[in-house]
Amino acid sequence: MANRIRSARLAAALLLAGGAVSVPLAAAADPERAPPITAQTWMKTAASYSHWGSNFKLAELAKLSGGQGYARRSWQFGTDGRYRFRVEVWSMTYKPKELSGIEDTGRWRIEGDRVIVEPERAVAYVEDKETRQRLHEQPAQTAPTVYVGRMHWLSGMGAWYLVLAPQDGRPTLREGDFDNQPGFPNAYFYGPPPKVGG
Repeated sequence: MANRIRSARLAAALLLAGGAVSVPLAAAADPERAPPITAQTWMKTAASYSHWGSNFKLAELAKLSGGQGYARRSWQFGTDGRYRFRVEVWSMTYKPKELSGIEDTGRWRIEGDRVIVEPERAVAYVEDKETRQRLHEQPAQTAPTVYVGRMHWLSGMGAWYLVLAPQDGRPTLREGDFDNQPGFPNAYFYGPPPKVGG
């Protein structure tokens, strides 16, 4: 019953706000407003079904070798102060039994509206797509980053999104080009994991 009341309050607030609400991360601890950053894995996925060229933006990575595939970025922020950032690329025509990408792990914390990420290890990897067994890895570059973070509700999607904007206004080494989501220039936009079968 309490969850229904919270949902009704949230729906009413969203309706009055025109379907979009953006709140600082500090307010996200209030379940009536937004989930905490640790509530789920936050993802950005792009799929390609064309045979055009590549320019190495997230939306274009899946086009490597001119085939079908996908590219995905994901963040996991643990309640223990540890994070895992992962870029995963799969191509149907270029080594379709393998995943490749970058994995970056370390410590994180929130200070006000800032998310501070301090990497400890980053590797470029190749994995077996089916078993996720690591086939090869080598060190990769990464860097500490301070983001300005917000939680943003998209009524059309019916979900909260994590918005991370580097405080210095420059694209990060780990994420590359900005997503250029309307209303959020110079930021990265992460949503919930895709719903499978539902």
